[in-house]
Amino acid sequence: MSKKGKIIFIVAVVFILAAIVVGVILGLGKIQTTPRISQTSFFPVAPSSGTETQSQQNTSPNSTTTNNTNESTSPNLNRLTQLTKGPVIDYWIASTTVLGKSSTTTPSLLRSTVFYLTPGGDIVQVYDAGKEDTYFSFGLSPLKLIQSPSGQYIAITLQTKRIALFDVTRRAFELLPEGVVSATFSSDGNKLAYLQADSSGKQSLYIRDLTSLKKTITKVFSLFIDDVSLSWPAGNNIYLIPPQSADAVGEIWYFNTAQKTLNQFVSGSGVGMVVSQQAPYALLFKNTSNNNIATSLVNIKTGISTSLGVDTLASKCVFSFDSADALCAAPQVKSRNIVSQLPDDYNNMSLFTNDYLYRLSADVGYQAQTLLGTTQVPFDAKDLRSRAQQVFFVNRLDDSLYVFDYKP
Repeated sequence: MSKKGKIIFIVAVVFILAAIVVGVILGLGKIQTTPRISQTSFFPVAPSSGTETQSQQNTSPNSTTTNNTNESTSPNLNRLTQLTKGPVIDYWIASTTVLGKSSTTTPSLLRSTVFYLTPGGDIVQVYDAGKEDTYFSFGLSPLKLIQSPSGQYIAITLQTKRIALFDVTRRAFELLPEGVVSATFSSDGNKLAYLQADSSGKQSLYIRDLTSLKKTITKVFSLFIDDVSLSWPAGNNIYLIPPQSADAVGEIWYFNTAQKTLNQFVSGSGVGMVVSQQAPYALLFKNTSNNNIATSLVNIKTGISTSLGVDTLASKCVFSFDSADALCAAPQVKSRNIVSQLPDDYNNMSLFTNDYLYRLSADVGYQAQTLLGTTQVPFDAKDLRSRAQQVFFVNRLDDSLYVFDYKP
């Protein structure tokens, strides 16, 4: 071989080796990892709707999905059911005793009485997957709702900024006074507590007795406070919980209705809390950085907290209405190329997640148990509610209502 031929041969070999090295590096970069509970996965692509949305999320160049070899034969995947196809603004689940005997004799997978709100202001009752009927129409555009533990009452926040009270059994609808900004029900469902702001910005807490048609209302305190939501678990304490934000050091306070005192419960960056109606526990959320939220279980009587293995958002967790269990949806895997601020970017609809579903059972010390982990049916769960060993959620990827049955 000539000297020139040897040079050409060597150069060719070098290029071939370089190509092999680059291919190996790129291949390693595409290897996907097994999901860990405490990690977070975010998709910075706003969904459109339905099947097209899920396709976009799966093929998003900025998203990271997980590779689980057991997904194709997951025994729990058939326990997940899509109940609605139309847009669900919000929903609630009532005890079967609220309406008494069901108006339909057709067998159903549901063990609760389920209703949802449409954008036009209709209340629709769901009997089974794809089987529903309009229960009531009030013709006002809703934004969100909170429900009493039994589901007999709901308080609906309207686009007009007014809050309406609806009695499910009586089908009675009324607007609460102007200036009402937040409301909650007592654990027995017999009282409604609400904050009403006046023109000066001062907010007063009122408690209304729902067992009497006389509208007995008691004013319990007034003070200048920022935007808060209310929570009233069993006992005398009504909690004032600020919206979660990484930019703010939040403070959670509680008002004791027996002692007439206002006390601080906890403070911290991005603080949020979900309280149980059945046990003296709450899930506490705090920012450890702008893009990471730590979740802990706290005893609301002693203040003792325990770190949990599920790090997620307050809007993705709930305690069951009829047990001490908690249910959480947690994002799967943290994306390496997205800088996000939590929970702000998620709440502003600029981030979407692909979740696993977990049960934190009181029977095993609230250790996380995986209920559903799959990328076959992507879901971004919000507004979780649970009763009778079924957990419901709205999927932000298609605005539909789903139920997962975790009864053994």
